[in-house]
Amino acid sequence: MGRTRWLILAFLLLSPMPVAVMGLLAYGTGRWGGEHGGIVVGLGLGLSILMAVLGWFLLRPPAGLAGLPSLPLTGRGKTELALSRANRALRVLRACNEVLVRTTEEKRLLDEVCRILVELGGYRLAWVGEALEDEEKTVRPLAWAGCEEGYLRAARISWGENEWGSGPTGRAVRSGEPVICRDIPNDPLYAPWREEALQRGYRSSIALPLRSGGRVLGALNLYAAEVRAFDLEEVQFLMHLADDLAYGLAALRARAADQEVRARAEQQERLAVMGQIVAGVAHDFANILQGILSFAELLDRKEDLPEEARGPLHFICQMAERGAQITRQILDFSRQSAAEKRPLKLGPFMQEMAALLRRTIPESIRVTLECPPDLPVINADAGRLQQILLNLATNARDAMPEGGQLTLRLSALTVGSEAHPLYRDLPAGHWVRLEVADTGCGIPPEVLPHIFEPFFTTKERGFGTGLGLSQVYGLVKQHDGFIYVRTELGKGTSFDLLFPALVEEERADEKEGKAGPAVGGRTVLLVEDEPAVRRALQEMLMGMGYRVLVASSGPEALELYGQHRSEIAVVLTDAVMPWMDSATLIRTLQERDAGVKVVVISGYPPREGSQLQGVAAWLSKPVSRAQLEQTLRQVLGS
Repeated sequence: MGRTRWLILAFLLLSPMPVAVMGLLAYGTGRWGGEHGGIVVGLGLGLSILMAVLGWFLLRPPAGLAGLPSLPLTGRGKTELALSRANRALRVLRACNEVLVRTTEEKRLLDEVCRILVELGGYRLAWVGEALEDEEKTVRPLAWAGCEEGYLRAARISWGENEWGSGPTGRAVRSGEPVICRDIPNDPLYAPWREEALQRGYRSSIALPLRSGGRVLGALNLYAAEVRAFDLEEVQFLMHLADDLAYGLAALRARAADQEVRARAEQQERLAVMGQIVAGVAHDFANILQGILSFAELLDRKEDLPEEARGPLHFICQMAERGAQITRQILDFSRQSAAEKRPLKLGPFMQEMAALLRRTIPESIRVTLECPPDLPVINADAGRLQQILLNLATNARDAMPEGGQLTLRLSALTVGSEAHPLYRDLPAGHWVRLEVADTGCGIPPEVLPHIFEPFFTTKERGFGTGLGLSQVYGLVKQHDGFIYVRTELGKGTSFDLLFPALVEEERADEKEGKAGPAVGGRTVLLVEDEPAVRRALQEMLMGMGYRVLVASSGPEALELYGQHRSEIAVVLTDAVMPWMDSATLIRTLQERDAGVKVVVISGYPPREGSQLQGVAAWLSKPVSRAQLEQTLRQVLGS
């Protein structure tokens, strides 16, 4: 125990002694009588004992520090030094607590605390490290102030049971108790870092664990320019500071996690509204493209068409197909495109994808695949999953113009009743995680909230549509999955895709339609409310040799079907029409004729599980002549 503590304890012990002395004098002279004098003597001695016990409990060393050697303080100078250190620590504690009260950001809080410790506390270096749960059990610096000069980059610090975890920081994290190194030049446990420390003037150090909720988050580390620093009074104040800092850090992280969950929910609501809007636009756009593509193909089939006109016609068809691709991307984002999901083993699939990416992206980018054996199966559309990976790989390529590494990493993940620390809104269950990580430039904080919005892009005009990541978002949601982004400027970005694992594999046999015989001369009932699309499809069907009955609405179609029921081989109808939708039309037709064959053609592809009963085929606008002809052959030939 330091001399200051002994002085305080002596004061508490001796303060009641005058009472006892007065009692003895009175007892001896008989002034108050023997009985009263005895009472006063007993009272004085009792108070002395009580003060001594109280002083011992109040001034005893903190738990965990009892085994530390005390400083042999002798003389007035060293007593003043100990008091000065205690007062300095008290000022630091008060200033840091003020920062804890008013600061709402983790980085700013840690920066301010480190600055105060250096400026008010007089320490040569102060830094806060986080104990990571990685394989090497790394202690990652989060903030620092003072004479650092690259020390934290040069020093390898761990909290594991190894050479790099033998220093004060590693031992403090493992034990949950403060650890002091009083003599860096001679302490054998400080050997791995001694040379770097002495170059920067560190002579003693202390590591104080940041304890919260029964676990150690990391450590607060201080370095002094003199040996044998950090006496017990000073350490007690610093322990209070470390506990307050840990509490504040845990509170800020909990608040940040809640804000992240709310922000993700708001983002998903905003994207859902956008999806409904752009889906309507895509439907109208598909109708326009259907007219353009159909009439261009009709003109191209005319034998008397001048040869110089065929080139522009082919160009029109190509542009219409390009427009159709953009329409499909929009529908992917709005989750209104059709997906054919089947049980899929990601291991073999990802090996093929890694080989494809190695052939398609520049050789300066190294593609690596980490795939453990026996991964659970997921229910997925392989084509859509390939589109997801191609879009993410394209973004990664653009983020690494000078080359780098693209890592594809698969792993199984189980979430219990408690929220996962990285994916707080991920429901409980078994998941398969697919990480797509690059070593590129990272995503700026002001851009990150908007990356999944359709048509949002940071690329120059003509170098991107802004639909790549919005398509990825929609396709992941189609698979009942979740997508998370981790990014750091100058270091890279990781997209984490979480897909629900299948507990039992249910394999469905694929049914492949076979083209039937030529069906020219048969009658098609065409139902379409858009005049331009109706005329284009009519001309296309007539060019295939069909006889066409045309209706612009559901009621008109029912009237025509009643008149020509024996002649009509198939009904080709739009999905969305005024007065009567396709569902009502098809149900009414089936009530009249259970064997009616219906093909739906629409700008809205069917959502999974929503295909109409009795529909033989569903075509997405714009449909080419070849697609329509093949589908009708399959339906009528079955």
